[in-house]
Amino acid sequence: MPARLAALLLTALLCGTTQGQALQIVGTDVPPLIYQHQGRVQGFCVDLVQALQQRLKDDAPIQLLPWPRVIAMAQTSADVLLVCPKRTREREDRFQWVGPLHTSRTFFYVRADSPVRLRSLEQARTLSGVLLPRASYSYEWLQAQGFDNLKPIGGTGINPLRMLMAGREPALVLEDTQLQALLDEAELPAHSVRPAYLALVTDGYLAFSTATAATRVRAWQQQLDQMKRDGSYEALHQRWFGRKPGAELMRTGLPASGR
Repeated sequence: MPARLAALLLTALLCGTTQGQALQIVGTDVPPLIYQHQGRVQGFCVDLVQALQQRLKDDAPIQLLPWPRVIAMAQTSADVLLVCPKRTREREDRFQWVGPLHTSRTFFYVRADSPVRLRSLEQARTLSGVLLPRASYSYEWLQAQGFDNLKPIGGTGINPLRMLMAGREPALVLEDTQLQALLDEAELPAHSVRPAYLALVTDGYLAFSTATAATRVRAWQQQLDQMKRDGSYEALHQRWFGRKPGAELMRTGLPASGR
């Protein structure tokens, strides 16, 4: 049997064995990965998930929900797919992973005219306050690092860059992938802020609840691998981020353990 035909038959078999229950696809607001604009959920991860759905003949809608509800659904139900959470050691056994999809670098950002200079997390702990989105992994991670000066920001429609520029706190923790979208929303030039310290590097994945059938998870990974081979994943990454994905993101096959 030709290899291409065998691969198509295997994909059809895997898809056919995973259609017993419809997927619930959920994510939380993290532009430009997933966010709502003019009533429509969009973003890099949304486009990627929808491209995979087309290949898998899946038509489940993507829902944008608060992070606590997203996590609760994934930990109590089967056939739940989380869109682009960070894969970390702490979360490794909580989900079945498909990816990698993107890499984010998390910085402490300060105003361009700020005198703040940071060389370590220890120095960052001495700041009077640190702004950051409540739903971000950075919030969980910095809490675990003993930070007691965190000022979490919750709710939609709040731009943390505006708060930083207004002098609410001296620093803002943010992923580099989010920065440009927030600058555009606040109508601020790129030189308004500067990175003061690189705190964390993480990879985003798709995360299936542990009770989801392994065949379903494997089918999604196989189609992602195919997108990486045929160039469609690279084109999508280039369109959203203005650069080609690094070699680490082009890995195929079952994902290795997260960072």
